[in-house]
Amino acid sequence: MSFYLLLKTLHLAAACIYLGVSVSNGYAKTRADRRRDPRASALALDFVVGQNRVFLLPASALLLATGLAMAYVTGLPWMRGWLSGALILFAALSLLLGLAIRLEDRLLVLAEDAEREQSTLPDAYWRLSRRWSALGGIATLGILLMLATMVGRMSLIGG
Repeated sequence: MSFYLLLKTLHLAAACIYLGVSVSNGYAKTRADRRRDPRASALALDFVVGQNRVFLLPASALLLATGLAMAYVTGLPWMRGWLSGALILFAALSLLLGLAIRLEDRLLVLAEDAEREQSTLPDAYWRLSRRWSALGGIATLGILLMLATMVGRMSLIGG
């Protein structure tokens, strides 16, 4: 296997992990929250936070590293054409991921507190949860756009 094909294989595997973890995080938290049980929400959020650390963040780093390495190996300019748009979209997705991780940490504390106090999930939990869901929806659309950009080599910003 050539070095380029190794990079491409790792890049595709990281993309699959990134999308899969993002979708499963949303599914797990949404399903748990429907129960309106602090313990279920705390367990789901613990799962989400763990998946982010073990799978999503490393996949994100691997996507960037292998993407840039493939561009370098093939001589593709980073700041022109479809790749520049993809890099901007990746930066935006990384920002959304950072915001979502901060919300998840706060949501986990609120859910664990409610579980410990044997109370219902507080209004603050539901407010933050709505923000998290909105970020997740936007991020999911961004991930799908990123996949379309990479597969179709579509330019998002012209050129």
